[in-house]
Amino acid sequence: MAEDKKIEKPEYSNFKVYIRMEPYLAQWLAHKFGPYPIRFPKGSIENDIIELGLKPLPEGASPDLPGEGKYPIVLPFFRYKDVRFHNYLPQSAKSELIHNLKVCFAIELWKDLNKFGYIGKQKQDLIWAWIDAHDIDDTEANFNAISKIYARKREAHRKRMKREQDDD
Repeated sequence: MAEDKKIEKPEYSNFKVYIRMEPYLAQWLAHKFGPYPIRFPKGSIENDIIELGLKPLPEGASPDLPGEGKYPIVLPFFRYKDVRFHNYLPQSAKSELIHNLKVCFAIELWKDLNKFGYIGKQKQDLIWAWIDAHDIDDTEANFNAISKIYARKREAHRKRMKREQDDD
């Protein structure tokens, strides 16, 4: 008797959306989720944002195409949205996805660098090392952007710690 073989449907479609983002963020994303085109893990918040935002291509709109500074993201198959018909991601959904990615980036940066505390000039060396460890191009623009993100998080943390001490 022949064994019943379960036919598995693939997790990802051939459809892509193209998201414009800063190079450091795109490079970190490729380091974290694999090479382009990006495939977010099944059940991820990123895929939830994509699923929620996907719509049929509006009348008169052109399909999402590659371009300068735009990075490809593969659409997974969703149970309740057929990506053959719902494969347009409006700018509002793209903005929400970028916001989520920036938050995840900042959390990872903070977790990795904050454990060293504030150590003055060595902070630059730590940021350059972090950039290298996450396969981000070691350009001045990337360093400046990442350094500013870290400085903002550090300042917010310092203010929160001061408030907590003042409350005691």
